Amino acid sequence: MSRKIIFGVLFSAWLILIIFLSVWPGASTTIQQDVSEFHWDWLEHFAFYFILTLLYIIWRFDRKLSIPVPEFIFFLIAGLIFSWLI
Repeated sequence: MSRKIIFGVLFSAWLILIIFLSVWPGASTTIQQDVSEFHWDWLEHFAFYFILTLLYIIWRFDRKLSIPVPEFIFFLIAGLIFSWLI
């Protein structure tokens, strides 16, 4: 299998996991936190979307290790809209 196919599948699977964990009732638990405590859910969100971005970048790199700028801008805008909708 080529690298593009492997990382395309990993990206798609990770995206489906994010969707599942975001919309499935009871998949996440709400923990009451004191305001002075660290917000672990923010760290979880950052980690999940950071991994999604890394998988996308590795998947879409070409031989020159670059991604076309319009494609990357589209990915960023689509990612923001996706995360807002979820």
